[in-house]
Amino acid sequence: MDAQLQCDPNDERTNTDYALKENSIVNADIGIEDDDWHHICFTWSSANGDYEFFKDGVSVGSGSGLHSGGHITSGGTTVIGQDQDTVGGDFDADQAFVGALTQVNVWGTVLSASDIKAQASTCHISQGSVNWWSQFKDNVHGGVIVVEP
Repeated sequence: MDAQLQCDPNDERTNTDYALKENSIVNADIGIEDDDWHHICFTWSSANGDYEFFKDGVSVGSGSGLHSGGHITSGGTTVIGQDQDTVGGDFDADQAFVGALTQVNVWGTVLSASDIKAQASTCHISQGSVNWWSQFKDNVHGGVIVVEP
């Protein structure tokens, strides 16, 4: 299954889209194009398809029925900051995220709103149960520059 979290560089509001499978895209006008750091979180429950977007610990959009009963199987490809035209390939440099990311994590359960708010208010974010930041930053491709203090 193809899953992607992307920011549209042509949208001055910087929408964030999340696709769980082809033709299943939900949008939230998160507005992160202000040169400030933001905590962004997307939750999805396969049981009923409920989903929610959070910015800095506050819900900014939600819905239901997104790929209800679906599963994200192992062995897939996670792409962050780039639009892919085929799974794991056909990248276009003009569609790349330009900016900085840190503490990207993926959990196998839906985090509660209070957990998300707590993580947004501190730099001590817990490690994801499926994928965590060190896995992402140690496995970069393309023109990515990893900067560490």
